[in-house]
Amino acid sequence: MEKSGQKVHEIYAEESSDKNLAYRQALTGEYTLIRMRLSHLVAAFHADVKAGRQALRADAPGVLTGATFFADKAIENGLADGIATLQECVDHAFIRASIHS
Repeated sequence: MEKSGQKVHEIYAEESSDKNLAYRQALTGEYTLIRMRLSHLVAAFHADVKAGRQALRADAPGVLTGATFFADKAIENGLADGIATLQECVDHAFIRASIHS
């Protein structure tokens, strides 16, 4: 916005010194607080994935560190159940939702 001539003002109440603190620090290059918050989210995500994917190979390289996998490796590592067409996925979603198309 400032490039277009508009000035951005961030104004907080005196009692709100922690408001958006992680974000404001990140803007200045200080990432400690935002990394801590992101780590908390990752821990919750990992717990959900482990609970929901019984065949998960959590010890396989990249599985819990954010790697990207093609379908065959995702299936091998327990991150996916199979490969399907879009229509097959839609049909499966309807079946799981107990709605018949």
